[in-house]
Amino acid sequence: MAMQKKSLTRREFLQRLAFGTGGAVLAALAGKQAWVSALAPDDPEEDPRSIDNATEIGVSAIAKEPDTAPTLSDGTLVDASLNPAWEEGVQIAIREAEQAGHFYAWTIDTNPVWLWAGVEADDLPHNGIRWSQPEITAYGDVPAAGINYEGLAKVSGSLTLVKTVNDIPYGQAIPTPILSGLENQRGRGALINDGLLLEVTEPAGSEVRLPVLPATFTGFTIESWLQISGSTEILSTADFSLSFDQETRRFQLKWGEQTATSPAFAPTISDWHHLTVIVDAGPQTVSWVMDGALNQQFGWTRFPTEMLTPTGSQIVQFPPSGDVEFGIVRFYERALRTAESISSYQYYGQGMGIYDYL
Repeated sequence: MAMQKKSLTRREFLQRLAFGTGGAVLAALAGKQAWVSALAPDDPEEDPRSIDNATEIGVSAIAKEPDTAPTLSDGTLVDASLNPAWEEGVQIAIREAEQAGHFYAWTIDTNPVWLWAGVEADDLPHNGIRWSQPEITAYGDVPAAGINYEGLAKVSGSLTLVKTVNDIPYGQAIPTPILSGLENQRGRGALINDGLLLEVTEPAGSEVRLPVLPATFTGFTIESWLQISGSTEILSTADFSLSFDQETRRFQLKWGEQTATSPAFAPTISDWHHLTVIVDAGPQTVSWVMDGALNQQFGWTRFPTEMLTPTGSQIVQFPPSGDVEFGIVRFYERALRTAESISSYQYYGQGMGIYDYL
């Protein structure tokens, strides 16, 4: 489904923003005290994506004959040229799903493990596969230690990543919210309010207080609609800042002396863009989702360990209008999934008429 950008003035954008969001949310945010992640809690044993939760599975639990590799179906590995685009040199495995024409792909020997859902598309050359944006589905505590899941299986009714260690099969079930989000990214969007801490409309030149952060946090998300016309600081607190460098075309999340840098983007001057910065303390990543897409070449970076020790309550400062214009900024107390960022982008884009979907 093609997408056509509409050029809107700042006033038009804000008018549609107010109409599209229903005005709403500050009152609903009372009583928030800490930043907590739905998928990356303090205890890794509670996070289904942690490889600490991979468990030994009996051969009888795999929906395959015992002497075959655990995969979703009898379909063979498809042509590697149809892989989703990702970092150069990273191996990607693809398996056909139970439903004909549907596929799953995941990264091999990486940490974290990224997962895609795909479907054959008649409008692509050679009946190519239209892939979703990826999600982190597994991670380990040692970033340099790759994770090698060899296949996919249905284990006790759940789609499960499977590997064999000393001839013993182990499986890690893919969390249902991740799988559902991958398979439904192209649906009409919905506004995400789960975990919302604060929503600020037209914050230029203002200061806003966030709740006190805990000594160790598990993730947060900054979502914004903005116009950028040059190098600029976007927002800052006592602990961190978010900025854009016009020369390198990169966003930077700075935490003390440490910096997490985005891939190179090319935001169109004077156009409104949807930017989501997702800090996920489980796999220790910062993901950059721009206009509904996780950049497929280095769309994520590691964040510095210092991010695990924020201090005090947070006053968020926004620069006056200049090289950055704000429509709306939203702060979440958890790491949003890629699909949730896309859902919010589609909600604003379609509901407010910022984009035409043809």
